[in-house]
Amino acid sequence: MRTGAAAGHTGYFHEAVLYSSTDELLDVVVPFLTGGLAAGEPTVVALGEAHSAAVRAALPAGAEVDYLTGGAMYARPAGAIHAYR
Repeated sequence: MRTGAAAGHTGYFHEAVLYSSTDELLDVVVPFLTGGLAAGEPTVVALGEAHSAAVRAALPAGAEVDYLTGGAMYARPAGAIHAYR
């Protein structure tokens, strides 16, 4: 498994992960986010409330991560992409 943009990549990079439990999600998301923070990159989480809360709790206090709410926006992926741009 690889996380992070390919070497030499410029612009936005979006990762997705399949998981069957909150612990599996955190095993991938927390190192990905802390790596982005350490590199000085903007870090964004777009999850439902319960998973966002779990990520917040697992990250160091004061981690500068932006949390986006999706709600109904994800019913149409094109609309979500447009909104985030």
